[in-house]
Amino acid sequence: MADEIGVVFDTIRDVVGTASDVLSTLNTIQDVCDGTCVALGVASAIPGAAAFTGPVISVYQSMRPSLVTVIDVGGAVVQYMDIAMNVLDAADAAISGDFEKFASEAQGLASTAMADN
Repeated sequence: MADEIGVVFDTIRDVVGTASDVLSTLNTIQDVCDGTCVALGVASAIPGAAAFTGPVISVYQSMRPSLVTVIDVGGAVVQYMDIAMNVLDAADAAISGDFEKFASEAQGLASTAMADN
């Protein structure tokens, strides 16, 4: 049974890692787009450039709130998945009889819970 639980834990860790990577990429995309938007705003001062830069800025500004929401929700999901992983680690330690590790994991979870309040 411990082997099956280990496989499940590893799979969940992979999912959490992948989700974290995706969020990191989305944050980078947002930073690049924000910088590009500022640069285009500056370029808009060039005579005639606003006709080209204005629509691009407008499209990004209309999409930005959705991107921010996706990043925020994704961040919350990853945070809760990390907490779930800590719970699973504590359960795994208890199942395998490593009560010192279990106590350490439980203390870490309690500290996280107290910090969030």
